[in-house]
Amino acid sequence: MNQTKSFDPLAWANNSANNVSDNGDAKMTAPHVNNGHADGGSTLDVELAKARATADELLRMGANIAESYDDYLQLGFALANGLGEQGRGIYHELCAQSVKYKEADCEKKWQECLSKNDGRTTIASFYKMAQDAGVDLSAIGRAFPSISSNPHGSSENVDGTDKDGSEKHHLINNKDVIFSGSPVPPAEQKPQDSSEGMRVLRNSQPSKATETADDDEAGLLFSETFSDRMDEAQQCSLIRDVMATQNDAESKDKVVLAALIAWSGAIPNVKGLYHSDMVEPPLYAILNAPSGVANKGAVKACLQLLMPVEWEIAAQARKEQEEYERQHNAWLAMDPKQRKNTPEPKEPKSRSLFIAGNSSASVVYEDLQANGGSGIIFESEADTVAAVLTQEWGQWSDLLRKAFHHERLTLRRKNDNLRVVIEHPRLAALLTCTPGQIPLLLPSNQEENGLANRFLFYCLRGSAGWKNPFGNDNKPLAEDMLKIGQRFLKLYHALQQRADKPLEFAFSDAQKQLFNEFFRPLYDEQIGMNGRELSAYVFRLGLSTFRLAMVLTVLRCADNEPMFEPLSQVLVCTDQDFQTALTIANTLIDHTCHVYNNVLVHDQKPVVAPGVKMPDRQRQFLTSLPDDFTAEIWKEAALQLNIPPKTAERYMGEFVNKFHLVKRIQNGVFRK
Repeated sequence: MNQTKSFDPLAWANNSANNVSDNGDAKMTAPHVNNGHADGGSTLDVELAKARATADELLRMGANIAESYDDYLQLGFALANGLGEQGRGIYHELCAQSVKYKEADCEKKWQECLSKNDGRTTIASFYKMAQDAGVDLSAIGRAFPSISSNPHGSSENVDGTDKDGSEKHHLINNKDVIFSGSPVPPAEQKPQDSSEGMRVLRNSQPSKATETADDDEAGLLFSETFSDRMDEAQQCSLIRDVMATQNDAESKDKVVLAALIAWSGAIPNVKGLYHSDMVEPPLYAILNAPSGVANKGAVKACLQLLMPVEWEIAAQARKEQEEYERQHNAWLAMDPKQRKNTPEPKEPKSRSLFIAGNSSASVVYEDLQANGGSGIIFESEADTVAAVLTQEWGQWSDLLRKAFHHERLTLRRKNDNLRVVIEHPRLAALLTCTPGQIPLLLPSNQEENGLANRFLFYCLRGSAGWKNPFGNDNKPLAEDMLKIGQRFLKLYHALQQRADKPLEFAFSDAQKQLFNEFFRPLYDEQIGMNGRELSAYVFRLGLSTFRLAMVLTVLRCADNEPMFEPLSQVLVCTDQDFQTALTIANTLIDHTCHVYNNVLVHDQKPVVAPGVKMPDRQRQFLTSLPDDFTAEIWKEAALQLNIPPKTAERYMGEFVNKFHLVKRIQNGVFRK
């Protein structure tokens, strides 16, 4: 017989370690409710702040919890009941994650929810939808310690059934999912020794955002960062100075990534052997964040890191244009007979380090050719590129795919008498966008053809709350970046002078071994958890990591005098930069898996039959695991429960990427 209990997922997640009875059932008590406020002083303002924090996390994740009409309606009633008129903004923001969002229709539905709300759908439904989408309610719960139970009086029992004992059905992503059995919190256990599997990243430290999770504000920050796992003092001066422009780990991450991608497109005459191919530094990356997060300013300022190079190219182009005009005027001044026997001077093509994202395919080819095969796409709005790729005149997805591997590019246009051949393209791309723009840029056909897996992904969370916009108003950030860019110009000149003797970048033998020891288990782990479809992402992450190490090692040469050994063409990766590249890769694989599983659109996604629920054996498997564990521990736990290895891998993949109950820390190391 079911006991009628009020289930507040925030309170459960926050107090799970203490709310376990001797028989393993969750101990929940319903608070006294008085006019919608629970004992303990909960107010509408606190509820609004709690809902705001939950919504911000959903937006950071790019979670679309209102795609189906049922979810769309349930969300409206939940917010209307719990927040009243103050829930309008949250409702619009969350609904806007769907491509079907129309502001007028959404507002009409909101007014309907306000006027017709009968109290049956409470704010707890919103938190349940957020939890099902992967929001870590325990972190948010720590920010609101005064709210220890559900103040709204739910019609649901703790086991997910209605008060009449029938199973409670929730429509999630158009799938009817049954929640059965009590959500048994894991028993409190001592963290296990997770040193096994950490040899490659033995100098890495846990993310500071994770370490300070007990702090209210820090608990709201997205913890998947890498800057706080790097020894900043060991970085080259160019990277160190870029990091110094920011204060928190996530902000440092975004400028470091932006700088590395930008500089990767402006490093000439460096190459390295990878899988029997000579590859060069250029990288592709997409940084995404919810609309309104202050992420673009610092990334946009990173454009100044390249402006000294761009101005030099522009100055040279002006000289060539002036010389052309002088020669052309002299040609025109010839008498007709002499002019007939003298070739007309050819006008030089316009050159720039940058390629506009809204260019036609033929323009992109011509711009690359004019600049010797090199170029950088630096766009703050990914839909600029997305809109072009959908046009007949702008279909240059194949160019992006080929240029990533320096494959020969050819273009022939009969009507324009245009023929372009680029033997060895070197193209870098940095795009920023909202999570909702990613499916527009990389729809299912671009995911299937391999364009998506050529990009590095980083999901920005942004800080919670208002930030003082005048805290550092002595000078614009762009000025600091420009000064760093002027120092990079000297390195650029030194590299230009090596046209006849390009540098050959390489790992040491020890680094090659460590690289394989890092990626081999990473591949097995990710394929086991996510399926074979993720293999291309891991393969190309390996190539991108090699390129990251190449860029970092080249940038470190700016600190040397002379910058390069005059008699040597070999540039061996430094151990510091090798370690930094692996640290970045270890974080980016988690961002990539999040985007792959929650943002990208796939043509063939596994079909979940109506009525599916987590098997008892899978729940037993989860609860048998300690808070911190390694791959060896979960494999042993599966063995003890007679769970086949492949099934256990699938369960782990669902824990990490579907249910978001477990976080992957690094290869073979996990945390609940």
